[in-house]
Amino acid sequence: MSIEKIVKLLLVTCILTTFLGITLACNDNSPLSIEINTPEDGAALNTNLVKVKGIISNPKATVLINGQEAQIKDDGSFYTYLELEEGENIIKAVARLGSKSTEASVDVIFTPSLFVILSLPDNINDPFTGVPITVEGYVFPHEAAVTVKGNPVSVDEAGFFNTQINLHQGNNIIQAVATLDDQMDTDQWTILVENGIIGFPPGQGMGRYTEIDFIHSVQIGVDQLGVLNINAEIRKDIWNPGYISFYIFRVEAVYKENEIALPEGMTISIEPAEFKIYPNTVYSITLTIRTSSKTPPGEYYFLTTAKIEGSLTTKGWTKVTVTADGGFQLHVP
Repeated sequence: MSIEKIVKLLLVTCILTTFLGITLACNDNSPLSIEINTPEDGAALNTNLVKVKGIISNPKATVLINGQEAQIKDDGSFYTYLELEEGENIIKAVARLGSKSTEASVDVIFTPSLFVILSLPDNINDPFTGVPITVEGYVFPHEAAVTVKGNPVSVDEAGFFNTQINLHQGNNIIQAVATLDDQMDTDQWTILVENGIIGFPPGQGMGRYTEIDFIHSVQIGVDQLGVLNINAEIRKDIWNPGYISFYIFRVEAVYKENEIALPEGMTISIEPAEFKIYPNTVYSITLTIRTSSKTPPGEYYFLTTAKIEGSLTTKGWTKVTVTADGGFQLHVP
């Protein structure tokens, strides 16, 4: 059989082979197809950061999602993170391979999570005189309706409200309830009047502060890929939309903060490293650790910082143990 006939046969059957030292490539004439699996078309979302996932018929193609290039695996699955605007969003995936192109799109709606907070009254530790105290608070989005102790209160254009509350001896539960469309959020304080003093029972305020679930420790083998999720729960200490930025780097040990070089053959990253956040919202981002055959087994320490715009920086240390015999283990405190 001639070389020409062999080439034609291989092109028809779409097989990759090497003959007489010449690599013959497949000429794939099948149509290019793409599908977005997540989020679903018509989805109503309360988070502005979405991980768009889908499948492309040929993993050699390039996929752009609203102009951002997606990561594509060998099986054709792809993903990228996308930030949504408030209201309706069209997510469009465009795939190209040579002269071929195709696209798919879904429509989703992003509505920020409702958020209401009461400020601690200024009268704490003052003598109790029977005079009503002023209770203040804030709500986002600002067009929400708010009640305090069941009574409607006026909300100004900036989202602030205040009202007068009568106190009595013992515990006084002050609760604010915000409603907007089908959403509801609440916040409350307990004011204690005892021995003629306006007090504040201990233990309140727990659960109000933003929490990042930093990875505590990871075990990974050489020449291995580890993909982990980090959850960031933005709570009632963040009042308005802003930005959060993550940075991860190697340090000498736990509680050390000076950056040192990565071990040979290892990469570590957080995706996305920066994005817009809204109060009362949980975000999930990706920590990726990759080792190679050149990565020396041993224990390595990393510091992750999460800087919230207008707020303090949160920190967490991670121990990464690289083993020669493989195996992947994860511990989140």
